[in-house]
Amino acid sequence: MVDKLEAIKLRKMGMSYKAIAESVGCSEAWCKINLKGVKQEFAIAEGDMAVRDYVIGVLEDALAKLKGIV
Repeated sequence: MVDKLEAIKLRKMGMSYKAIAESVGCSEAWCKINLKGVKQEFAIAEGDMAVRDYVIGVLEDALAKLKGIV
């Protein structure tokens, strides 16, 4: 199941549909359909380290939950 709230948050941060799809584990088509009306609040370049660090944190949290650590 796709975490739509997380996808919305990432889109507002300025991430592309492709980057969001990779981050939340869905298709780019899903993003285009479900995030169509979400306004990007920040203009962040794809290579921006803050976005990369944020996404890594999200993935680490998800992995920890899957492992039963949290």
